[in-house]
Amino acid sequence: MRLVVPVSTGGYHSARSVIARMEATQMVRTQVQLSEDQARRVKQLAAAQHVSIAEIVRRSVDLYVGQNGDTDLAERRRRALAVVGKYAADVPDLGRNHDKYLAEAFAQ
Repeated sequence: MRLVVPVSTGGYHSARSVIARMEATQMVRTQVQLSEDQARRVKQLAAAQHVSIAEIVRRSVDLYVGQNGDTDLAERRRRALAVVGKYAADVPDLGRNHDKYLAEAFAQ
């Protein structure tokens, strides 16, 4: 059985996710204005994932900020080095000629 807690915004979230987020971070109340279409889509997404609208907004902010330079240089290096050697190719010169192979693939 999954325990869900209704919230005033019309979304739902699990009690466990509420507690985990509250323990992990101090929340700051913020007002955001959305277009009618944005509000409708966020509400639908929240309902489909059984989380609050606020949780969808928090996840969206985390994703946007993470993709736009919030990660420091040391963390980016760590992530890059973590994938070194994880993938293999059947083409021995892929590292030197990757642009050529990519152009050929897009031409097809």
